Amino acid sequence: MRDDLFPIIRKYQHIALFASLDSEIDTFPLIEKLLKERKDIYLPKTNGDIIDFYKVEDLSSLIISKDKYKVREPNGGEKISPMKIEVIICPGVAFDKNGNRMGHGKGYYDRYLASSPAYKIGVCYKEQLLNEIPYEEHDVKMDMVKAY
Repeated sequence: MRDDLFPIIRKYQHIALFASLDSEIDTFPLIEKLLKERKDIYLPKTNGDIIDFYKVEDLSSLIISKDKYKVREPNGGEKISPMKIEVIICPGVAFDKNGNRMGHGKGYYDRYLASSPAYKIGVCYKEQLLNEIPYEEHDVKMDMVKAY
């Protein structure tokens, strides 16, 4: 992920991101940079069909999830209300130029994003940004999509 996202989000204090998988845009350099700036960083953790975000102060505290994706998740920490998050950086399988996002089909992010007034930024590789993708009424649009 290039540094061009940093100036957009540095004005926020409460920032939610995701711990990238090998197949996703690498979010760890940005997370480290934001932690050095003393931003409050939150990463997702799943519990059944629910996703919540927890405060992370050090990336070394992350653990590997037990689900099939093997995502690095917070190990404890303070759970944040969706109302407190100011900006959320979202992963996706695909995005389109209208801000639509396609996830892995479980609806974790759509349910969470529907309850949050946060500014929503989708990040992906250029190949994942399409002219149009199918979407449903409950899908939550991104305010911005950054393709790298």
